[in-house]
Amino acid sequence: MKKLWLFGLSLCSILLAGCNNGDEGLVDVPDGGIHQAVSIVVTPKNAQFPVGLPLQFEAIATLDDGTTVDVTSNPSLSWSSSNNDIATIDNQGLLTSVSTGQVTITAKGINKDGSIVEDTSNVTVTNAAVTELLVTPKTASVAKGLSQAFRAEAIMSDGQVIDVTKNPELTWSSSDTAVASINDDGTNKGQALGLTAGTSEIKAQGMVGDKEFSDTAVLTVNEATIQSFNVSPDATSIPVGLDTVLKAEVTLTDGSVKDVTQEADWTTTDPTVLDVNNTEGNKGSIHAKKTNTSPVDVIASITVAGKEYTDSTAITVTTATVTALSVTPETATLPEGLTQEFIAQAELSDGTSLDVTKNTAVSWTTSDSSIATVDKGIVTSVAEGNVTVTAVGVVGEQRFSDSATLTVTPTVVMNIIISPQSVNTPVGLTKQFTATAVFSDDSELDVTNNAAISWTTGEATIATVSNDADGKGIVKGESVGKTTITATGVLGSQSLQATADLEVTKAVITDFQVTPAISASALGLPTSFIATATLSDSTSLDVTNNPEVSWSSSNTGVATVTNGEVDGNGVATGITVGVTNITASATVNGENWQSSGELTINNATIVGISIDTTDNEVAVGKTLAMKAIGELSDGNTTDLTADDRSTWVIEDTSLASVSNAAEDKGTVTGIKLGSTNITVSGEFDGLTLDATTALDVVGPYRRPLLADETVYEEDTKEEIVYVDSTGTTQMPGPGPDIYGYAAVDIDVAIAECQLRGEELASNPTSLAAYLNEGNDETSTWPLNFRYFWTTKMSTGEVESWFEYRDSVFFNDDTAKFEISGQDPAAKAFVICEHK
Repeated sequence: MKKLWLFGLSLCSILLAGCNNGDEGLVDVPDGGIHQAVSIVVTPKNAQFPVGLPLQFEAIATLDDGTTVDVTSNPSLSWSSSNNDIATIDNQGLLTSVSTGQVTITAKGINKDGSIVEDTSNVTVTNAAVTELLVTPKTASVAKGLSQAFRAEAIMSDGQVIDVTKNPELTWSSSDTAVASINDDGTNKGQALGLTAGTSEIKAQGMVGDKEFSDTAVLTVNEATIQSFNVSPDATSIPVGLDTVLKAEVTLTDGSVKDVTQEADWTTTDPTVLDVNNTEGNKGSIHAKKTNTSPVDVIASITVAGKEYTDSTAITVTTATVTALSVTPETATLPEGLTQEFIAQAELSDGTSLDVTKNTAVSWTTSDSSIATVDKGIVTSVAEGNVTVTAVGVVGEQRFSDSATLTVTPTVVMNIIISPQSVNTPVGLTKQFTATAVFSDDSELDVTNNAAISWTTGEATIATVSNDADGKGIVKGESVGKTTITATGVLGSQSLQATADLEVTKAVITDFQVTPAISASALGLPTSFIATATLSDSTSLDVTNNPEVSWSSSNTGVATVTNGEVDGNGVATGITVGVTNITASATVNGENWQSSGELTINNATIVGISIDTTDNEVAVGKTLAMKAIGELSDGNTTDLTADDRSTWVIEDTSLASVSNAAEDKGTVTGIKLGSTNITVSGEFDGLTLDATTALDVVGPYRRPLLADETVYEEDTKEEIVYVDSTGTTQMPGPGPDIYGYAAVDIDVAIAECQLRGEELASNPTSLAAYLNEGNDETSTWPLNFRYFWTTKMSTGEVESWFEYRDSVFFNDDTAKFEISGQDPAAKAFVICEHK
């Protein structure tokens, strides 16, 4: 029996090709270059992992031109452990723990000129033990000739989850090798191949110490065949020196769509213009080497059941050049042990911008790796302090860079909250859970996908939960029953947990519809389709982004549609004038469901642009999704918020930041109080258009806890009820039902007012005088202050609310209330109740 070794997840990846070129010296790279390493960074920092298990470290060298290179296995780099009785490390950076305790790992490199660079990482070896091995998905279906990836996770006694899918000491097997085979080595380990129709049990097993762990999943190989093979996008352009990623998909006769990018072979008709990556794990990545007068084809091919399928796309390498590089947000604050994403945006000479955060031409560094480390824009905080996060881009002979400032605070995580707290889902469908960390300063942070968070389920036969880096917290119902979903956060010496209840019901799909049924859009513009499942219990579910749902276009020459993403599926984009059907297909519990919407692509052009000003206020520390509306020549409108041609800019970046990243383009984050302008611009159909609107950054809408609350159930300004002094919940009834209040100390009331720019007073006495201004009654101290917040209330509405509240909750005529003055910016005010 093989022994199960658990490897930590890799934190870094190679940004620039090349290592030692044969000459002695750490970093005579790339490819015979003259650059030397000025520093190296060893990751992970402050690692914690169980005794007896190995952990892979990496060393990333920063060169004197600001670029980075992986030197983990460089022969001129030496690895050492401060105590081999606790942990040893080999020359490939692979550490094996021997006993519990703390140890320091050092990587030391020698440059060609004899100079030395080194870095260290502290490691704590814990006594956490493997409690369970889990294989997911628990059930899967695949067509003959295609593959299905399985994942193996080790569940630890401290709540952590470790991906061991590709562990060399883990054994994968198939119970019926005539039905399906499974790869047991290499980069494709854990990937099954459907051979003939039937069912096979997929098993992963291994030993930890003297205890064996194993788990199984069921794979069904079906008779579906390939209906079409498509490469997307159908045509695209790349600025010289930059990259793009293509995607290959097959549409099957059962309506499902499968991503086969990594299974296809990729080539180009002109390798002097384009570099096409055909290596495992990076297939479909294209690098533009030089401009060309005509488009160059990139071809993908795949052979399934003895039949070859091919498709191609035309790539145009443009003459647009990078003129600047910008990193956002410009400033950020992060508690120790968590992550913050920074975005690198390249400004091009043709006026457009491009997200290059993960581009191979861009290197990321921090000014002090003992405070924070960075990998492709994802910064992991290590210790308290200030650090500069820098992105460096090298395109041809040009070098561009920009930096942002990160403050790592010593804020302590008080608890983790999972939402929703209780929910149900049918067998075969999914629900998204989110985890929020609440800190000692009452601030909050969504940590659902944070590397420090592990998700587990109380009973994997009832429901499984995803720990995939880009889709954590997604729960799938496996069988009818009840279970708990747990999020565990390990931050330094802290280990925090939160749970939620999940019921998997026997409800089944009775209807499946795509909307809109008929729609029209202009060339190059997106149209969103929604898939809705109606269940036997009369409820409806939006399943647009459900993993069981596939999206396809009947004519990819007319329009393509997004599919297989964690979010943002069902978005169709027109390529040529014509008509196509956008179809959603799902196989749930053995039943196939399908529905389509008709999409007509016309040649209407964009003639104007505006910003939706329904809401132009964002709170400090919160986000606001802005919306850009395009006016078309046929009188219709379209959403240009996330259009590739749209660029968002904040006039005063000290007050707020705005994202131009594809996944959250147009999303504003409030930094500090004030007023500024936000602009969206771009070149559309030959016209340069822009729109500007005011943006107000206001105080956070955070309310104090109500009397019956110990934690916030949700971050919302709605449906808050009053809890009276006896602890009885009072429903507002026919009056306003979206406002609430809670008692707070005077210093809190003052702080809330000052935060919103309303310095009502500097001390309790003057505040009391202010609140009672114009009142003949002399107030006594202390007073019972209550802080109110609202959504959008006029002064008249405020007065009506107080009259209503007074009549409902207080029968004593001596109870008097005064409106001390509403703060229009924050929609908040403070009142004083006389005892």
